Amino acid sequence: MVRHSAFWAWFVTVTVVVDENTQAIVAMAWARAYGLDDDAFSGAEGAQRRTLIADGDEIVAIELLGRTVLVGAPWALDEAVEYTDEALLSVPGLLDLAKGHSPRGTSVEALLYADDYLSAPGLSEAEVTADPEAVAELLPRCAPDDVRGLALTEHEHLFVLLDEGERPTAAAAYSTQHGILADLSFVGAIDTRGTGAVEIAAAVAMHDALDAGLIPQLRLGIDDDHVAALALGFARLGVISRVTVEQ
Repeated sequence: MVRHSAFWAWFVTVTVVVDENTQAIVAMAWARAYGLDDDAFSGAEGAQRRTLIADGDEIVAIELLGRTVLVGAPWALDEAVEYTDEALLSVPGLLDLAKGHSPRGTSVEALLYADDYLSAPGLSEAEVTADPEAVAELLPRCAPDDVRGLALTEHEHLFVLLDEGERPTAAAAYSTQHGILADLSFVGAIDTRGTGAVEIAAAVAMHDALDAGLIPQLRLGIDDDHVAALALGFARLGVISRVTVEQ
């Protein structure tokens, strides 16, 4: 059985590197998600270029590799010309843009990606289960803020890490997004913080995704602690912000 504390000591030494090919694939995935040309997000960093798409009851801004795509209704696209990219990628900016249209559900998330396997000793020995009951047992032992919005059991692939006594200590799950990305979520019990349990669960899910030819993706709150993500080899490549509105 894996000893979590030994893993934590190893994980914190991981160097974050995402190669240019991975960046290009991520950019292509997001471009295709909105029906854009594959090179919509390519170009020099800081190019500050925008592509405007009229669509739906949401305003969504995606900044990736120096370019910004804005998705929204015609009125939003017209008014957005007065806003900087930085404003559109912030909660205050989106709320100001959407005022008068009952804005709600605003969020800003960092987009992080990893493209390599972790080679920590004993990782292959980690005991995991996909039993939803194990998740039900785990979640009450996690911080409410960590659990909110996770919906682990709604993902296509679930991995719950068990300790030597078969007790769940952490969980990770992912679903395929845009046919290329593995949108990953993970959570750990409060009483296992600092042991590396959540990093182990996440690494197991990452390896499964990489085996399937997918690029692991994390979407984390812009102000959240990203230490665990960096330890797992994730690098931030962009930001996505969104707000739901009435037309």
